[in-house]
Amino acid sequence: MSRPPERAGCFIAAGQADAHGRVYEAGAVFAVSARRFPRLHELGHAFDTTMLDAGEREAFSGILHLRDLLWTWRYEDALGRLIQDPRTLAEAFADAYANCRLHRKVGSGEIWEAGSDYYPTRRMHARVCRLIVAAGRDTGASVAIDGSR
Repeated sequence: MSRPPERAGCFIAAGQADAHGRVYEAGAVFAVSARRFPRLHELGHAFDTTMLDAGEREAFSGILHLRDLLWTWRYEDALGRLIQDPRTLAEAFADAYANCRLHRKVGSGEIWEAGSDYYPTRRMHARVCRLIVAAGRDTGASVAIDGSR
């Protein structure tokens, strides 16, 4: 007997509306799952939106060698709604954040989860985890909508 696919949830940034048109001034994280990885993945989106600046995002894409034109941070439609696409760097970052928070190591035989195309080498993942820790310690100016501080 197979299990039905698990819905993870979603992250809505401050000032964005959900599918019903409700705007969340402080942002919101909805995690439908009781499992830790989907919840941490959604918190990774919140961390990205509130803690990463443009330089840190560039460093993340550089570590993974994903600076070509096929990889963007996120896709938006003509109305400014985010399009969930596993090939975006935002989705890869959220998977990275969850795996880092769970202290998972690439190639260790432990469970590795990634709903996106986040399949780094062991060294890349260690560097990404260090980047996340450093970004979390940076209490600089608030991040502007364009990713600058």
